[in-house]
Amino acid sequence: MDQPLGKAVGNSLEVFEAIETLKGRGPEDFTELVKGLASVMLYLGGVAETEKYGYEMAEHAIESGAALEKMKEWIEAQGGNPAVVDDYSLL
Repeated sequence: MDQPLGKAVGNSLEVFEAIETLKGRGPEDFTELVKGLASVMLYLGGVAETEKYGYEMAEHAIESGAALEKMKEWIEAQGGNPAVVDDYSLL
């Protein structure tokens, strides 16, 4: 990490930016990084036949809201309040 990504600095602000990215409203550089890393992980995990298809899957997950719903599940599974995704004042 030799350069900043996105526009936020600080834990809560970075979480806010990550949520915004999963809502399709994140900074372009961070959004591209997220989709690129997801594409590789989907390919390496055998879920996608190619990295390109993994990238398309990641784009669809963001556009459809599936990625945001998965984040809510992660938050709840760790004992957090998934409502934070819709109400940033809970951070």
